[in-house]
Parts: sequence; C-alpha cells; structure tokens
Amino acid sequence: MNQQKRILVAPLDWGLGHASRCIPIIHELQAQGAEVIVGAANKPLKLLLHEFPNIEHVYMPGMNVAYPKRMPMSFFMARRAPKFLKWVREEQDIIQSIIQSYNIDGIISDNRYGLFTSKIPCVLITHQLFIKASIFSFVFKNLTQFYASKYNFCWVPDFIGEPNLSGDLSHRKSKLENLRFVGPLSRFAIPAYYKPEVRYDLLVVLSGPEPSRTMLENNIMAQLRKSNLKSLVVRGLVDAESEQEEVIGNITRLAYLTSNKLQKAILMSKMVLCRSGYSSIMDLSKLQKKAFFVPTNGQTEQEYLASKLMKQGLAFYTTRSKLSIDEQYEEALNFSGLGIEWDDDLLKNSVHEFLSKT
Repeated sequence: MNQQKRILVAPLDWGLGHASRCIPIIHELQAQGAEVIVGAANKPLKLLLHEFPNIEHVYMPGMNVAYPKRMPMSFFMARRAPKFLKWVREEQDIIQSIIQSYNIDGIISDNRYGLFTSKIPCVLITHQLFIKASIFSFVFKNLTQFYASKYNFCWVPDFIGEPNLSGDLSHRKSKLENLRFVGPLSRFAIPAYYKPEVRYDLLVVLSGPEPSRTMLENNIMAQLRKSNLKSLVVRGLVDAESEQEEVIGNITRLAYLTSNKLQKAILMSKMVLCRSGYSSIMDLSKLQKKAFFVPTNGQTEQEYLASKLMKQGLAFYTTRSKLSIDEQYEEALNFSGLGIEWDDDLLKNSVHEFLSKT
C-alpha cells in the first residue's frame, strides 16, 4: 500500500483571499489521497480552521505589513523590497525545520516566495506574474519570475487563453517552463438542481486591511440606512466568536459567514458589492453573479482588475469616494455578470501531476 503523502499548504497572510482559494486545493488533495497540513497564521489560519476544524496545522507567521495610507502602493512595495528579501531568506530557514519536524512530502505555497527547497516538490501559486507597479513593474516582474523559477511548478489560477479573469497580470509572454494554468480557484460551487431564490437586493462582503475595511463599512452602512434596498452585510471579521447577527431596518449585518453560508447568501442575492480582489472575482465567476466592485484605494492590482472587467462589460466598479449605492445600483445590474464556463479538470490534473512527483 502506498504511504499517504503529507502536503503542506501555506497561504500568504495578507487578507483572506489567498487562504480562501486554498480551500478547493485542499479538497482536491484530500480527494486524491493526500494528507494536508495547513501552514498559516492569524486570520487566514482561522478561516481554514473554520472550514477544516480537524486539520493538522502549523503556525507560520508571514511578513508583517501595514498598508500605506497615502503613499502609492507601487512606491510602498519598492520601499519594502529589502524587507521582502529578508522575509524570503527567513522562510527558507523555517521551511527546512517544518519539513523535518512534520515529515512533509510536498509544499504548495500561495504567494509565499520563500517556501521552496530541492528536497521535495514545491508549488508556487500566483496570478501576478506581471505585477502592476508603475515605474517599478519591470523590477517586480523579474523578481517574481526569478523566485517562481525556483519551484517545481508555478500554478496560475486562471484559464489558459480567452476569456480569462486576470488579464495582463498573468497572460503575457513568460520564460517560465514550470508554468501551469490550473483554472480559477473557488471554494464555491453551484449546487445540483439549484433553483434561484432571491432574498436580497444587495449582498455586501467586506474584506481587506484596516483601517480601509472599516472606512468602507461605515460609508456603506450610512448609505444603506437611507436606502430601500434589502441588504445583507458580511463584515469579514473572522476573529469574532459568533456570526453576531443584527437587523437594522432593511439591513441584516453579520460578523462573518462560513463558506457554505456565504455561498447561499451570494446565490440568494441579486448582486454582490465587494473589493475587486482576485479571489472574490473567482468566487463570483464560479457562481455566475453580478458584481459591484469598490477597489481598495491604491491597490493597483484591484484597480486594474475592476477597470478591465468594466471595460469588458462584465461588472461595474467605482471608487470609495464616488460610491453612491442607490444611484449606481441599477447601472451595475445592467452589466452581464462574471459567468464564464469552468474546467475543473485543470486543477485535478495539476494536483495529480504534483503528487506523482512526491
């Protein structure tokens, strides 16, 4: 009998998106007979433990980053480059210890660039081979692809050709020979025999770094209190000990929802207002929903993705300062939505290829 392979899955701990898109990977690894160990910290670890309460896990803190309040993200990233390189070196030391202590047979790292080793097969997941960073784009492209080449495989969570979700972030010429397009990754799936039942005009899903998350929540709540839209607001507070439901007029507000409950909420809503983070885009595409995006100020990736999808007629977006829900709601409903046909075999085949190397 073949010994069960022990695979470390380690998402970046900047927000919840990297952890949420690891959920389908963990399911697929388990379906193919692997034993998964989660390596994470803080909110991403809590999210994954909500989804997999009995999963083995190891505390793996990431680089502590306070997002800029005024400085453009590209300049902020350039300024933090020395710390990033130091963090990669530290992760190299950490991973050697974890491999030995936990008998790891393979590693899947979501945007953690220091988790490679020649001892066992390693995967890097990223949708940003070509980071949007103004005058620093060339530097970050070379840095990203240098580290990506250290892994046995670089998985891009998107379709190979057109149509696709990530655009220029992934779909430009690359010299990487280990590149695999594994299809978009979502923790969601439309249930068999699903019958639409609309309960909410608008679902608001909040996420991202503070204080930006709270500022957007306060703006949205102030507008919804004056609106006739029946709304559900999910605050994204995974640290909360319960969902903490409260009803304010036409608004129902919750601290957080597990994946199953959030999926139901999305399916029961006409439209979803959220950040244009890539994981959110993949989730809404999987469930074929209409989106109303408000990118995080200064995050060039989110701004690019929201603008791209609006130009394609797929989803509406606006900035926090220009957000006017009642005035923009009908306009946003006129967009076609993010429904693109998925090929789940892309992930299944890539996981099989990876496990065959362990």
